[in-house]
Amino acid sequence: MQAAAGAQLRYRTTLFSLVGLSLLSGVYNFLQTEHSRQYEIAIGIKFLAVLHIYATVILWATSPYGDVDMAGKGKHRLMSITISGIIVVLISAYLRSLSLP
Repeated sequence: MQAAAGAQLRYRTTLFSLVGLSLLSGVYNFLQTEHSRQYEIAIGIKFLAVLHIYATVILWATSPYGDVDMAGKGKHRLMSITISGIIVVLISAYLRSLSLP
């Protein structure tokens, strides 16, 4: 419990900075050019998955309980972040194929 609480305190500022920078980067890249309707739908789904990851990370970083399993939810939290991360990577590959000539 002490190690998790220490990691939370140590990396909280870094986590919030990375979340903010990656969110700004994604919005900036989206607003740079015109996109097809398919691209906009896919990026909307990707943004929702990324926001799920951000919300989970922020809740972990601000939790007063550290990394303690609350009613067995620790593994569920990690699994949901993993699944969302895989979805984000797959959607990114699809978006890349849409943007190539």
